[in-house]
Amino acid sequence: MSADEIDPRVLPHKRHPLKTPPFLIIMAVIQVINFLITKRVHFATSSSSVTGHVIRVVSQSADYTFWIMFAITLIMAVVYRGGMPKHEPKLLTAYLSVATLALMGNIAILTFTGDHFNTQSQAALIVDLGLLFSNSTLVFSLWYQLFDHYLLVSAFDFPVDVLDPDAPPRWVDYLFLSFNTMTTFGPTTEGIRRRPVKVVMMIQTTMSLTVLIVLVAKIIKS
Repeated sequence: MSADEIDPRVLPHKRHPLKTPPFLIIMAVIQVINFLITKRVHFATSSSSVTGHVIRVVSQSADYTFWIMFAITLIMAVVYRGGMPKHEPKLLTAYLSVATLALMGNIAILTFTGDHFNTQSQAALIVDLGLLFSNSTLVFSLWYQLFDHYLLVSAFDFPVDVLDPDAPPRWVDYLFLSFNTMTTFGPTTEGIRRRPVKVVMMIQTTMSLTVLIVLVAKIIKS
């Protein structure tokens, strides 16, 4: 479907142009949280096990992609004045993909490995739970922002801001959407328009169910 053939009822809402520096700041926070989680659960798997090796490779891939993004941002900051170069969405997609895989790996380790729960206090396990929750919320907030910005038709129907009806969505709107998906297992006030976004949201909901139900049950039992 070409732009001329799009039903005017589903035309994209106004969008702020994506800026690389804010995106990079959130990615840096994700990297810090991922580092803390990986370090805390590293001993839950044997260093020679296939699972432990795969998790380390995925985590390192996220690190490398982040530093590539960081270097490109520094180089392009002057040229694009903080905008988003045409090639960077692909790098952002690559980074979010490996960051999501790293998050899924850490959740899998905590879900299917009992050693970590046997050696940690409940307070420490609650910290792990908070780190996983925060990491997932931030990662998927960037996914939703990326989808909404680059899909031909808007991915979401956001409620109108009463004080500024014409204001386009900002990152906090996508953070709110991601937070609600984590806590209520789905969007609350936003409508979902595109099938790829629905698939990603189902993945986040599955991860949320694992984090908030399975891991909480394990913490209580420990």
